[in-house]
Amino acid sequence: MGSDERPFIEIIAPGAFDSCLKQDVRALFNHSPNLILARSNGGKGTLRIGVDSVGLWYQFEAPNTTVGNDLLESIKRGDIDSSSFSFAVDKDSWATEGKANIRTISKIKTLHDISPTTF
Repeated sequence: MGSDERPFIEIIAPGAFDSCLKQDVRALFNHSPNLILARSNGGKGTLRIGVDSVGLWYQFEAPNTTVGNDLLESIKRGDIDSSSFSFAVDKDSWATEGKANIRTISKIKTLHDISPTTF
């Protein structure tokens, strides 16, 4: 239902992540599988993920690797200050409000990765 003619707004509803927080999720830099930072391993790994009143959060200790050290330096300098996540949707709904198409995601099927990102 998205269109170049209308603004597209995506909303993640409270509870949408509930069924995927125990999945094996990776922390990657810029969503690149070649730049691994941490892994949740179903809650037993080096990546912690959860949900609070703001939304999805994640935490990990940067590895002592080239990508980990480069990421830390880029964050300290202020060059990297964004974040993203990759996912597959299980349930969503669409609406139009004014001139905007609104997609509300009520259930995420798979959380593939979380990523500190350039943009």
